[in-house]
Amino acid sequence: MVLFDSSLWIEILRKRGNESLKSEMEEVIKQERIVICGIVKIEVLQGVREKKEFKKLKKIFEGFPELTFDKESADIACEIAWKMRRRGNPQPLSDIIISAICLRYGLELWHLDYHFEEIAKIFPIKQRNLKEVRDEMG
Repeated sequence: MVLFDSSLWIEILRKRGNESLKSEMEEVIKQERIVICGIVKIEVLQGVREKKEFKKLKKIFEGFPELTFDKESADIACEIAWKMRRRGNPQPLSDIIISAICLRYGLELWHLDYHFEEIAKIFPIKQRNLKEVRDEMG
């Protein structure tokens, strides 16, 4: 199963969003391998300008299985936050939570955010940074 980070959603939702990224994401959605989590929904929906667009996107998200941030996820997040800070490399709380959810449920994380690569240096997150796809295909 694949979780798309908000950085990826935001990129493809732009008027001039990257078509290569859209195609890759659509393939995962067609294969029904996509899941969502609350923090990603919040990050994406907070930036929507129009109420109509907000409702439409919220409905789309409701069509995906949603994984929760439970006690086990919280325990994993605590460990990530603690270890990253002790190494002098603290990360944004939202990225820690998303990473913990991915570890908890064994998800692959697709993103455009270097923070996840930093976390993956210490924790075994299956992650794919699509920055190269975006940059190559414009």
